[in-house]
Amino acid sequence: MTAADRARQALFKNVDRVYVINLPWRTDRRAEMAAQLRRFGLDFEDDRVVLVEAIAPADAGPFPSPAIRGCFESHLAVLRSITESSDRAALVLEDDADFMRHAVARFPGIAAALETRDWGMVFGWPPKPHPMRDKPGDLTLFALPPEQPLPMTHCYAITKETAALALPYLSRMLTRSFGDPDGGPMEVDGAYGWFRAAHPEIAVLCPEVPIAMQRPSRSDIHAGAWFDRLRWTEPFARGLRRARIALFR
Repeated sequence: MTAADRARQALFKNVDRVYVINLPWRTDRRAEMAAQLRRFGLDFEDDRVVLVEAIAPADAGPFPSPAIRGCFESHLAVLRSITESSDRAALVLEDDADFMRHAVARFPGIAAALETRDWGMVFGWPPKPHPMRDKPGDLTLFALPPEQPLPMTHCYAITKETAALALPYLSRMLTRSFGDPDGGPMEVDGAYGWFRAAHPEIAVLCPEVPIAMQRPSRSDIHAGAWFDRLRWTEPFARGLRRARIALFR
């Protein structure tokens, strides 16, 4: 059995589906995500992998920008799919997620740890510095306290039970105005932070070392730099980002 086989088996011990959120015109990111999936012996033809067409609204509505609204509503659509499915849990990936070099080798250990833990969400990128550790012998996962801001949402696993709580909570944010003291429209990672604070009983875990980083590609949420907006310089910028990934790993 190859390392990819072991990692894939470990992944599906704890989740039943992998959702990849991707804008249709970001074929560059879709191709890069296909390469990431191949590291686990997966592809978009696998029934367990769902390519989610990201929502691209025409206006910002109550959000700071149309892109932030689209990202929020795309994650909301994934939560809806999870709650309506028969799956136990799912892995959610944004299309700029890049698994770290050691991720394939670490998945079996993480899967084994999850089988002995109660959890509602697991994030692939730990906050720094670590806010707390579990018992000294546990070197795989640590729990985030309720007051800890949650990490980025480019890679996280969520159980169906937690998704069923998060879906109405995030949906209510859409009924409020931006900056509402009860939690209005905002970036989705911030929304999950509000949700977690309202539900401190949910166990949220992180690995001690990152499993997936956010690929430094051209953003669809925030305004890009000038070299991302010019057709003749964008390929050069993309190459530099790939070189940066190699150094970061």
